[in-house]
Amino acid sequence: MIFQWTENMPPNEGCRYDHCIAETPFGRFLITWKGWKEWDSRVVDETPWGDWYGAFDSVDEAKAACQRAMNERLALCACPTPDPDPGFTFSIGPAVDLVELDDALRKFSREPWDLPTPTPGDPK
Repeated sequence: MIFQWTENMPPNEGCRYDHCIAETPFGRFLITWKGWKEWDSRVVDETPWGDWYGAFDSVDEAKAACQRAMNERLALCACPTPDPDPGFTFSIGPAVDLVELDDALRKFSREPWDLPTPTPGDPK
């Protein structure tokens, strides 16, 4: 999911700071800053999962952080780590690119009956 951000907007009745917004099916991201100040951080004030996410040096850095955070959350939903009870764990590393994940899943997705049956003593 690639976000579509609004243009950088000046303060208005919806937000009293300079800001930009990305609407997602899960909620919105709101990045704000005080454009009248010489030195001010760009702050992610709203996320779909709660308020304040962090402060960044530029709007682009804040947007990239929002995108990474959403990609990580979506990847965790797509590939949850099961209980370690069966003797194995399946997990993905941090900051997975969802396009690469989707391509990998398409490449390796097979029906269970298409997979080879391991033979006893086979290290595979």
